[in-house]
Amino acid sequence: MLDMSERAKDKIYSRVEKDLKPTFWSLAWRIILSYLLGGFISLLFCGQFGFALSEIAQRSNNFIHQNMGEIYCSMICGSIFSLTPIIFLRLLSSRFLFKRIVNSYSFFRAVLLIFFGTFLFSHATLMNELSYLSIWVLSALVTNMSFGRLLRYISTFLNKYHFA
Repeated sequence: MLDMSERAKDKIYSRVEKDLKPTFWSLAWRIILSYLLGGFISLLFCGQFGFALSEIAQRSNNFIHQNMGEIYCSMICGSIFSLTPIIFLRLLSSRFLFKRIVNSYSFFRAVLLIFFGTFLFSHATLMNELSYLSIWVLSALVTNMSFGRLLRYISTFLNKYHFA
């Protein structure tokens, strides 16, 4: 029988190994859940293609659309939609797991953004040109990938200098 220190060591080793070598499904559920939660929260504050979950979201969408035009609206809304999932992904993952997801699973995250963008576009109350969807997706991808890397570097910096 193992003594307490051996059990603790095995438990710590097992946990670290799960972070460094996660299964695909362990990563997939975190990524999908973060995009569902983040997308839902963003739709409460900023409507996408005329699709909004609250009065505030509808007003902000109309304000941006009327004052800045359709192209800027697509860029801003794509960025807003892609920021919140990265924040949720960071909250659902350890530092090492988040780093692995940001470094190795960009394609999976991109496919989810394209899927959600296309879904929102197909259910939109405003019929826009396909070019606005392309601008939205490009803005969302650039924001998502950039912000993910930024969060990773900030986390590494804070840990390195013992701020966290």
